[in-house]
Amino acid sequence: MVLYESDSSNFVKLTNTIGNTFSHEIVEGTLVQKYNLKGYEYRWFRDGLSEYIAYKFCKIIAPNEAKSYFIDNRLLLAAKFSMEGNLLDWRANGPIKSVDKGKLYGSKFIYSNELGQYGRAFKFFKDLFENDEGQLIEILKQIKTINNLTIDILLKIMSEATNKNIAELISKY
Repeated sequence: MVLYESDSSNFVKLTNTIGNTFSHEIVEGTLVQKYNLKGYEYRWFRDGLSEYIAYKFCKIIAPNEAKSYFIDNRLLLAAKFSMEGNLLDWRANGPIKSVDKGKLYGSKFIYSNELGQYGRAFKFFKDLFENDEGQLIEILKQIKTINNLTIDILLKIMSEATNKNIAELISKY
């Protein structure tokens, strides 16, 4: 609701920001705090799910923005970056010894924070859960109960909830 005519352009900018970036960051912060998904090894999950939930929220409050930002732009960028390493190996902006450890799922760690990586992760979650969001809720309920969650446990939970081999499926994005 615009209170003054002069506020209308600022209101549109604010709505656009709330529709994507702001809602993404709120979801991501919640995943870190409530589900203990800290660390770069969970980046594919946090950023992919944050993008997906931001998209669902944006579809409600600003449907045109949702289509433009997520469907037109994010998915286009996802296609440009497809298969540039396994999303399970997405890390930081550059090599960091304390981060680059543990299991490697593809041939290399991904050090790019390009928007295409977010698009790839968004596409994975959108494709996986858009037709059955109950599976996503089940996954979140299960991971909340686990104290020492690992990527392999998370992949197993996701695979069981969706009846899909998630490690294999995500390698195709």
